[in-house]
Amino acid sequence: MGKIIHSALVFGALAVLLTSVHLFAEDTGKNYPQYRGGPARDAIARGETGLAKSWGERQPKQLWKNEMYEGYSGPVINDGKIYIMDYEPGPEKPGVDPKIAARQGTDLLQCLDLDTGKKFWEYRHPTDHTKNAKARPNEYGITRTTPAVTDKFAVFMTTEAEVICLDAQTGALAWQKNLITDYGTPYVEYYMCQNPLIDGDKVIVAPAGKGALMVAYDLATGEVKWTTPNTTNARLSHNSITAMDYKGTRIYLYVSHSGFHGVSADGKAMFFYPEWKAKGQNIPTPLVIGEDKIFVTGGYTVGSALLQLEGSPPGEMTVKEVYTRTEDEFATVMHPPILYNGFLYANHMYKDYVCMDLETNIKWRYGKDQSKTSFGGSPSLVADGMIYLVSENGTLLLIEPSPDKIIIKGQTKLVVSKKSLVRAPMAISNGKLLVRGYAEMYCLDVK
Repeated sequence: MGKIIHSALVFGALAVLLTSVHLFAEDTGKNYPQYRGGPARDAIARGETGLAKSWGERQPKQLWKNEMYEGYSGPVINDGKIYIMDYEPGPEKPGVDPKIAARQGTDLLQCLDLDTGKKFWEYRHPTDHTKNAKARPNEYGITRTTPAVTDKFAVFMTTEAEVICLDAQTGALAWQKNLITDYGTPYVEYYMCQNPLIDGDKVIVAPAGKGALMVAYDLATGEVKWTTPNTTNARLSHNSITAMDYKGTRIYLYVSHSGFHGVSADGKAMFFYPEWKAKGQNIPTPLVIGEDKIFVTGGYTVGSALLQLEGSPPGEMTVKEVYTRTEDEFATVMHPPILYNGFLYANHMYKDYVCMDLETNIKWRYGKDQSKTSFGGSPSLVADGMIYLVSENGTLLLIEPSPDKIIIKGQTKLVVSKKSLVRAPMAISNGKLLVRGYAEMYCLDVK
């Protein structure tokens, strides 16, 4: 096993603190308006009720299916409207390599009707990926960021690190910012993967460039409310910001290539922990556990760790390591675990879906040995006490949470694109589950 500190704490106080509900987690009702649901980033849809507890012969009804361009941007839902990002490749040009021409395309934000899938409006933003020397060809799609919405505004990050805010009802431009020109945000090889965070009246993002570690914009106007200086020379990763409340202080958590950062709600750097940092394309957001603990994980040799915050804001804060785990013991590449009823449900690398206790002891696993398919990069969420999990090839499972064994209460197969890579986060509202495949999106009735 990896390094363990204070194991008695893990089995004692942690057992009390670890529940399915973050102490600060906002209830978004029937909406699912941000990446993994809301500022807590916990993938628990608390407003959903009346969903089927088993499928049996009555499979989920497919309400509609929309064709999309290739990508991994996930949908969000607010007031019966879907918001999702897409990328339209540039047209072929005489004498130009088709792969180069495809990278001179258009970022799209679409607003769709949840009931029918029909388009209300579409915002088009031309972009030129040939300026990004690190950018890979389109073999893995381009879009990876999930929007954030309120009743009035829809915010998304373009593939080249621009923050754009639109009128959520009409799609009219409210304001836009460029993190590369404003703060020196570096280009990344898999395009922008960070998901913007709306917290109250602010939009919080991490430029992680020379000019700022983190920045807060006024949601309505785009005015810069505060910036956090990048005194640690943090480098942009594919991580997204998570919010937590610690001893009455709102703190924004972010993992850069340089370490683990905590920033207060007024932009003050609260702590920096260089022992935990993103390697490769560290994607999973930090998972807040109880009042003072954070579970962090990542693939590409990163592994996992449970960290504990100490100190009292606004005074000095420190981070203590409770334990670490190697990649072989537990790590996930894309989606962070879901904490539900004191257990973690998560992808284990590119292999299995697992249930673990809070010391990452695996209680059960489900993957290629049992189902002939991979769950390594596939999404899951919890709604009305059930886990919805879709494999990378499009098999949707309904699972009753239990640490004793996997209890599958239903499954159905979606016809996904040839590349068979279902990796985008799902969303749910009023019993309508959205599953984004590599080049299509499904809406299923799971009541």
